[in-house]
Amino acid sequence: MNRTYPNKQILILGLLLSVVLFSGPLIARDQSPGRWTFEQAYKYEENSPQVAILLYQRALHLGLESEIKSAARWRLFYLYRSTGDFKAAFDMGAALGNTSQIRRLIGETEQEAASYLQVSPAEARKFYNADAALQRQRSGEVAGRNVTVLLELHRAHPDRLRLRREILRALTEARQTSAALQIVDTLTGTEHILEKADLFISLERTAAARELLRDLAADSDVQLSNAEKGRTLYLLARSHREDEDHLTAARYYRLAARYAEAAQAVRLQSLAAFSLFQGGLAPAALGLIRHTDDGRNENIHLLALFLRAVVEGDRQAYNELLEQRPILLEKKRQSITPYLVERALRIIE
Repeated sequence: MNRTYPNKQILILGLLLSVVLFSGPLIARDQSPGRWTFEQAYKYEENSPQVAILLYQRALHLGLESEIKSAARWRLFYLYRSTGDFKAAFDMGAALGNTSQIRRLIGETEQEAASYLQVSPAEARKFYNADAALQRQRSGEVAGRNVTVLLELHRAHPDRLRLRREILRALTEARQTSAALQIVDTLTGTEHILEKADLFISLERTAAARELLRDLAADSDVQLSNAEKGRTLYLLARSHREDEDHLTAARYYRLAARYAEAAQAVRLQSLAAFSLFQGGLAPAALGLIRHTDDGRNENIHLLALFLRAVVEGDRQAYNELLEQRPILLEKKRQSITPYLVERALRIIE
């Protein structure tokens, strides 16, 4: 979900970054890897905000002088907002302090989060506070109170799809299985089966998920829409991927793509290519990914670069991977797509 920064805020931040980036004395003092990474992040902001986020995070990890550290935190705050990562935006907002300007910006973020979840700003903040607290403490009395907050939010808005999925994500990540099942069991019909299968896969109960999905597909009394057929096939693919049956997963991803709209079909074809790669069929994966990589999706592009470098010995792809080394190192640190990232690093190091 992309947003446009307010013009006034862009101007202020642009002036701040001009001072930070082009101040001669500061440059003389700081030629550290953190400073270099910060400057690279700024270059990526407009066209690749997710890459910029990774590089700002890496710059902070490597260490920055106080002025640049503050600028990096501000940039991350705005990037989190613009990409819809409100949980991270609230966390970063808290790290920025408690001035009137920051309180105003947090209020604006609450409004944006509320619009996304289709609840009030107070309820949006309540959700993100409970989510963050539950990730910090997953058991005990405090965790129980946060689970109750999430369940009450769902009861207040049972028809808010985004809210429900965000609550289920939070509960699943915190291993609050019974609470997640309680929400899923409020649903009926095909929606109930698909959501339950999705939850089971997240809980690594893949055999149970496949049984639900196959029973659904075999039920002659149920007429599935194209969207429901696509989701059924997608969930079957996910379940096989979790079990490391990569070639079967690839087949189901490709079948699911037939029922998807254009952008989603590209994503599913890319997942199929990744599964083929994991299954040891790198040339077949490259043949498939060629049709989906336009350079705009960073994850798809990374897979395409890696396959071109490995399968075809493409020197240009290798050099581009080499340029992405700081991004790959940060992904490795955060365990983001580790299977691909570790192999990409292996061929350039």
